[in-house]
Amino acid sequence: MTDKGTCRGVPTGILFALETGKTVLLLSLCILLLAGCKERGSHPDQIAGKQTDPLRFTDSLGREVTLTHRPERVIALSASFAETWLLSGGSLVGTTSDSHTRKTFTLSEDVRTIGTIKDPNSEAIIALEPDLVLLTTEIPSHLALSPLLTECRIPHAYFHVERVEDYLFMLQACTTLTGRKDLYQTNGLDTLKGVERILANHKDPAQTNNRTYLLLRSYSTKIRAKGGDNMVSTMLDELGYTNLTDLHPSLLEELSMESIVWEEPSYIFVIPMGDEQAAQATMDHLLATNKAFAALKAVKGGRYHLLPKNLFHYKPNNRWGESYAYLAKLLAR
Repeated sequence: MTDKGTCRGVPTGILFALETGKTVLLLSLCILLLAGCKERGSHPDQIAGKQTDPLRFTDSLGREVTLTHRPERVIALSASFAETWLLSGGSLVGTTSDSHTRKTFTLSEDVRTIGTIKDPNSEAIIALEPDLVLLTTEIPSHLALSPLLTECRIPHAYFHVERVEDYLFMLQACTTLTGRKDLYQTNGLDTLKGVERILANHKDPAQTNNRTYLLLRSYSTKIRAKGGDNMVSTMLDELGYTNLTDLHPSLLEELSMESIVWEEPSYIFVIPMGDEQAAQATMDHLLATNKAFAALKAVKGGRYHLLPKNLFHYKPNNRWGESYAYLAKLLAR
């Protein structure tokens, strides 16, 4: 990663902060951060003495990220990325609020909350003096943070995780930084072997010729169809099924019952968003008020499923095999 300018003075990159109206505070924090970095110097290597050579890797945007020492003050801007870093043998100083509701890991009491996944607090991030920030390519506010982090000389990396291979890519980068290659094997390559075993052993029931599915996201106030740009569609495609939105892209704009009834998808899967009970209530209301939806063969035949958030909304990480196995079991009915 190449720094363009510094946090002393007002180079071009600081225009990002000017646009937010928070220049003075952010600039001050940047200067303090740079001073702190000089005082801290290199950190001890967790595996074999001190780290002397720079650590380099390429993130999902093709950016080369360089660190002079193994990061100890890491901020992850999502629960899934927080868990990935912990699975890599690292520790956190900050993360977003969704990490506190994730049931697959526990945060230390001293880990600070730095806003929400969609609205991370830039002042809080800089105030924690991180030596690495993990961000996603999928959220505009994360992408918008790069100029500021660059100006403040804070190493940061972007990852796009929708496939098990994407998770392995991120885990490999993280374990390179922590020096825990053993965890790349345990939490990565072993997970991939489990996925490959499930795909090799998966068999569809003989009675189904229709290999389509409808994937929905249910919110507290609305329901939207999801296309093939997410991890659930990726898994179902690998298991041999076709998303109905591939045949009728207009479903992404409007949930047309005419198209759904015409195609009669073999399966309907629902990913709950936000509060699961509210999402379930939204689907229950649709079933109660829309006779056409309730009459679909998938609904009447027990092939309509609300998917658990921990395996299908959050990235499953080292539980990716469980996600594949869950879907394979439903498809085998």
